Amino acid sequence: MMLAFSSCLPQVERSLVELLSFARAQGGNGKVFVSVTSVLGSGLVLSLNGAEDLSVSADGEYSFTRTLRASETYEVTVKTQPNSPIQNCVVTGGSGTYVSGEVRSVLVNCGSALYALSGTISGLLGSGLTLANGNDRQTISANGSFSFTTAYAAGTAYSVTVATAPIHPSQSCVITNGQGTMPSSNVTNISITCTTTGYAIRATVSGIASGSLTLTNNASDNLVIGGNGSFVFPTDVNIGSTYSVLVTSAPSGHTCALTGNTGTIAAADVNITVNCFTLLATSPANLSVLQPNQNIVFQFSAPITIVSCSLGTGNLTTGGTQSFAVSTINITNDTLVLSTSTTWNPASVVQQINCTSAAGNALAAGTYTFRFVIPSTVSYVSQASGNDVNAGTTPATSVRTIQRGIAVLGACGTPPCVVYVEDGTYEANDFGQDFITVVNGISLYGGYTAGSSFATRNAGARQTIVRNTSPPASCTGATFPNTACRTILVPNTVTNITFIDGFRIEGASHSSETVGIAVAGGRPIISNNTIVGGAATASAAVLLFNFGGSSIADTTQGAFTQNTVTGGSCTAGNCVTAGVAYFATTASLFPFVQLSTITGGTCSTIGCKSYAFYMPTGNNTDLTAIRFNTFTGGSITTSVASSESAGFYVGSNTTTGKVYGNQINGGSAETSMGVYLNTTTLPLFIGDDVSRTGNSIYGGVASSSTYGIRSNQSGNFFSNSVHGGNVSSSTTGISYGIFVGSGVVALNGNRIYGGTSTCSGGSACASYGVFFTNLGSGSNLVRNHISAGQSSNTGSSNAYTAGMFLNQVNNTPVSIFNNMVDGGSSSVAISANTAQSYGVTLSNNTILTGVYYNTLYSGTAEDISAPLHYESTASRFGDIQNNILYTQVGASTRICLDHKGTTENTNLTTLRGNVFFGCPILVRFPSIQANSICAGGVVSDGACATTNISTPSTLNVYVDPVLAALSTSYGMLYRYFTSASPCSATRIANTLANPTTDAFGNARPGSDTFVSAGPLEYNGTCQ
Repeated sequence: MMLAFSSCLPQVERSLVELLSFARAQGGNGKVFVSVTSVLGSGLVLSLNGAEDLSVSADGEYSFTRTLRASETYEVTVKTQPNSPIQNCVVTGGSGTYVSGEVRSVLVNCGSALYALSGTISGLLGSGLTLANGNDRQTISANGSFSFTTAYAAGTAYSVTVATAPIHPSQSCVITNGQGTMPSSNVTNISITCTTTGYAIRATVSGIASGSLTLTNNASDNLVIGGNGSFVFPTDVNIGSTYSVLVTSAPSGHTCALTGNTGTIAAADVNITVNCFTLLATSPANLSVLQPNQNIVFQFSAPITIVSCSLGTGNLTTGGTQSFAVSTINITNDTLVLSTSTTWNPASVVQQINCTSAAGNALAAGTYTFRFVIPSTVSYVSQASGNDVNAGTTPATSVRTIQRGIAVLGACGTPPCVVYVEDGTYEANDFGQDFITVVNGISLYGGYTAGSSFATRNAGARQTIVRNTSPPASCTGATFPNTACRTILVPNTVTNITFIDGFRIEGASHSSETVGIAVAGGRPIISNNTIVGGAATASAAVLLFNFGGSSIADTTQGAFTQNTVTGGSCTAGNCVTAGVAYFATTASLFPFVQLSTITGGTCSTIGCKSYAFYMPTGNNTDLTAIRFNTFTGGSITTSVASSESAGFYVGSNTTTGKVYGNQINGGSAETSMGVYLNTTTLPLFIGDDVSRTGNSIYGGVASSSTYGIRSNQSGNFFSNSVHGGNVSSSTTGISYGIFVGSGVVALNGNRIYGGTSTCSGGSACASYGVFFTNLGSGSNLVRNHISAGQSSNTGSSNAYTAGMFLNQVNNTPVSIFNNMVDGGSSSVAISANTAQSYGVTLSNNTILTGVYYNTLYSGTAEDISAPLHYESTASRFGDIQNNILYTQVGASTRICLDHKGTTENTNLTTLRGNVFFGCPILVRFPSIQANSICAGGVVSDGACATTNISTPSTLNVYVDPVLAALSTSYGMLYRYFTSASPCSATRIANTLANPTTDAFGNARPGSDTFVSAGPLEYNGTCQ
């Protein structure tokens, strides 16, 4: 059997070999074949599994060289599409898992011939250039050849345009051979040449420890910066145009100084330096007590060195030696510690210090001056553990009442003396007097933690409460000043070596008048307190009488700073409640009120009034040192009849100076005002015309009318940001950005929004950006950005808006130059009523008024809208030159210039060089209208007849000015020319003798020898 089995073995082996050979033949290695059709161009490359490439130049069947194994996956793809011509080849059946034999199921079919759209570009320096051909976009980043990534079939029309022009620097790119029809070959002759029209404004920022910095160029272009480094403004400035960069918002606690921030663009980018190196904090805090053996700690916003600071002028002295040491609080080496080897000498210290960062930057705010009290003698007051029989000269022997603490120190023979007051509640009359009387040279410092033996102080908590719950019955007053009930009195003998710091001071409640703290001619430093008025027939938290220095630089003046003030409540009809009430009989004082938050009080009686700052009388008082405060009128229920609330009230005709750098808000009442100038003449400036720094002003909330600024007569308003407020009324409701009853007005460089007015009754509703009546000689309204707000009448009457409404312009000429004015928006709920919006309305204009270089936008309304409107039949003498007048679709009647004067031959003296757009009716008089621009820029009817409209007109155009729009304060739009704007709007041959500059100070005419319509001179590329 074994032999028989062995003899069969060779046959078995052969059978296995034959079986394996058959298997290999049926499922072994195989090639992939590809059938290619319709290929026209060269360059087609196919790929097998990304590992082998196959070049194809013509139709036919091709194979890859490599073979597939059983169960191996395969994928044929197009690696490179054909070019010359371009085709799109598609693979069908190109993937699978190999089984056996040859793969012959792959088909590559190539589509119709496509051709490249290409050319060359030169002169490109900026970034962001994007070309367009229909919906196709191509970004270009370098000079040389370019091509759209999309290819096109022969016979396709093409039109290459610049979708986005280059910036940084800004360039205008001119396209040659950019239009045509695709031939049966690539287009290669498109030529693009770019020339520079403007350059970037770049900023190098240092010294920011934390927070956000906002810079603004030319009052419109904002750059938000989150730290140190190099940055660039979004918008370049045209060659020959000016730039002016300001700090709109500094990081919290920082001061930022600019270098090289103004000038004229020449032939390069501008680099400005922003230095935010700031002394962020001192310990002890400025204006507080420095113990004789205490170190002074200065924390900065950037690293410093041991030699970064040196003491300047001042009276900080020591019996030993002083030295600096470096330490760290937040940033490495951000802190400098000043110490003495012995003790500091007693003094009311006023000391300057000059510091430079490790990087070499001086303090952005310049020399810093700190004030400390280094006491010679002290007393201690504790409501919890003190006793007035004690000596009061040590924590263990503290007294109980503040007046006793003052008495312990006597007349303070060697000032300064200090009373330390522990947290607790102190009555003003506990020591047998009607109120606490401050003594010169004896400072009061509250905020010491109860039970700490006066070792710790938290002045910011203001838990040291001083009140007067049992005022004497003898208190009187005729709305202040010096007979009202008082909690603390500062007599006229007190000088600025005396501080009151770290308290909560509460006014009394009384049947007559009360004040929390009364300064009766003294010059104290009142700082870091919370002061609240009481309830009385008239109430003020703070009364300042003859308070102030002889000049803004007077080193002996007192100061009211870093306080939080709230007026009390008044209870009589027509009563007054105020946060701070200021009176002056001494001539030419400069009250110093800064860095405080001041709010009016409350009331509910007919005719009651609430003011944050209330100055009914003065004597040539200069308010220039009132800066960096927040004033807010009190909250009165808006239904209280004849009630009013104002953030800042001035009733003295002789008040002078410049108020700027403040946030001023109306509160709520029947009538609410941000600023109320209740005077007949007024040399006071709201805003600074030199530094171009103003205030941020809000009119508040009311049921009748709101005013951002209300002046009975005259006014000087510079560089303010004004919001008229919000009115909700069941009768007549009107919101005003700025209102002036009569007199001379200087309105320059402001940003003004009229506010909102919503009415639901049977009376009219209105919103005005500015509303001026009977303007006096020399009035000028220049460089402003003004918009009416929103007027909505849901009742049975009309709605009106006007960016600028000038009533009774009939005494002297008024200059209206370089403004951007928007008519706002008005609407009515009942179609029978009328909604109207106007850019500028001149009512009863009977004297020559120059309206030059303004952009006047009608606003939006349902019925009538006009950029320029002459109201009343007596109006005439319109001198209208180089303006942009345009409307927006929406109103049923749209007129660029609507003139209701019935003496039609004198309605216009000049209508020259204006740009009209969006108006089906260009000019309308009572009996005639014009809707065409005829030869020479003459405005006339369709027949170009000679009329009272055509005779004074020339050089006018009807064209879309193609203005870009930048959203600014309150959603207002600042509109300006770009390279897409038409040359007919930017190059007008009508140079005027005045003004000779635009809204930003650029010369007119510009470098192109023409002038531009509107407030901004544009010298860049135009279409």
